[in-house]
Amino acid sequence: LSTMSVAKRDRGKDDKPLPSNEDEGTTVNNDNRFGRTNQALKWAKGGINDAKLYIYAKTGQINESDDRPEVAEAFQKLDTYREQIDTLLQNAENWTKSMLQTWNYQTHFIDSLNECNSVIQTFNKKTDDNKAEENNDNNNLNHNADDAQNPNDALPDNDDNEQEEKSKSSDHSSPTISLTNNTQFAQIVKGISDELYLDQQESERRYGHASKLLVIPLRNILDHEIMHAMDMKRKYIQYKRQFDNCCTTITNLKDKIEDIDNPEKKEKEQQEKNSGVGTFGKLKMGFGKLITSTPTRDELSDKLKDARSQLPQYVKVFEESRKQLLESINIIEEKLNIEVVYYVQQFYTFVKEWKTGNSSPHSPLKGNDDINV
Repeated sequence: LSTMSVAKRDRGKDDKPLPSNEDEGTTVNNDNRFGRTNQALKWAKGGINDAKLYIYAKTGQINESDDRPEVAEAFQKLDTYREQIDTLLQNAENWTKSMLQTWNYQTHFIDSLNECNSVIQTFNKKTDDNKAEENNDNNNLNHNADDAQNPNDALPDNDDNEQEEKSKSSDHSSPTISLTNNTQFAQIVKGISDELYLDQQESERRYGHASKLLVIPLRNILDHEIMHAMDMKRKYIQYKRQFDNCCTTITNLKDKIEDIDNPEKKEKEQQEKNSGVGTFGKLKMGFGKLITSTPTRDELSDKLKDARSQLPQYVKVFEESRKQLLESINIIEEKLNIEVVYYVQQFYTFVKEWKTGNSSPHSPLKGNDDINV
């Protein structure tokens, strides 16, 4: 049934009204569910048929034909591109990850240097302010003492010398320990921070160029063009196996019909085959013939006719898959030698400038800076 009726609810004898059910008396369409089920069955059937053909090919029950030279070359190119680009991409990603990790560690180190410098400079600034206040207080005291003295009662020069000697002797008699206001270490730390910050900007620029000009283009061609070519290869092998199976079936049916038309030839071949078989083997083969029903010539002719009618369709699909496979390889080579080369050439130029130290710190990427992943 394609539809299902939803029965109304039995309300019982309860006087209290029940909430209404919007699905009462309506029908539910299950076409979508049955469509999904049929699609799943179709996929499962196709998978089983492909598995059977794979087993037949590996066990020699299908006479597989040789690939054309251009197809064999396409397979070699595809395997080479996939293996080499995948290896190159993995190493490039690891390299850029190490650059990013080093950049993060360098950022933390620069922050630590700046913090050390700022704390030490702040402490020294407080010490300088305290010393400045002490000097101002001493100057004010000396100024007040000078104002209290009478200008007409000035002491002679020898009295001034005696007063200075007394003050010096008093200073030596009660020595005090003072903190030195030395900011040389903080200045060196600040210099290291500034130099590393410039190098950090260059490291960030190297990471950006490596990601945009090397990693992303390689990831694009591997995930899109090469994976598409791998799908075309699988389809080609699948359709070629179907074509070979049909050709093998036609050949086997023709041989069986020929054996029926020429029984003497078949008996002679069978005798030659059984000449080296023992008594037990002959009994086993005879018992197998009794169990196996031999088809008639008309049945074999009908099967041969059906197989020949299906052959053009297999040939068409097989040839189309071969063309798609060769086109996918051409697309890989075109993108690799035009688009990817465009970005990799820029990265090569940047590496040369980086090595010689001639790269400008703010030179933008040539062309389009944004590469879609």
